[in-house]
Amino acid sequence: MSEPVTYRISYEDYLSFSRLHQIRSLKPFVIFMVVLVGVIGVIAWLGGAPEVAFGGVIGAFVAITVLPLVGRYIVIPWQTKRSYREYSMMHEDMTLSLTSDEFRIEQQSGNVAARWDRMAKWDENEDVFLIYPTRNLAYILPKSDIGSARIDYAREQLRASGLMNKGTLRK
Repeated sequence: MSEPVTYRISYEDYLSFSRLHQIRSLKPFVIFMVVLVGVIGVIAWLGGAPEVAFGGVIGAFVAITVLPLVGRYIVIPWQTKRSYREYSMMHEDMTLSLTSDEFRIEQQSGNVAARWDRMAKWDENEDVFLIYPTRNLAYILPKSDIGSARIDYAREQLRASGLMNKGTLRK
């Protein structure tokens, strides 16, 4: 690929990562809760207590709607701000280099050289491109600093290594 690029991860980049990662992590929980509420509602309805079923469904709907919003706009920013302050390596300048075999990230406190075919998954939103070596740890690449050509190249290399869809773990 082209020349290396230097960037720094901002709080906003880290928050964007946190929100995307948490939403993906909570999806199975929300699906489980919807199914559980449905089963309980049917049992209450068939048991002759439709008002209990109706109240339970309304309560669950409110919880399933409100809890993710509280998480997204209150809990995640609060936790992310604390983590960002504590993670001193994230405040350093980082230099990204891309080749057809690997990507490298160099910074004052250490370097990473990682092969595309060893990554677990990738994901992205409008702000960040994420390369995951494990299901919960990601290299954060701010799109505004890295540039669309490098992001496209990284995406192509990850797809060529077998990771066709964003957010999907390597099997």
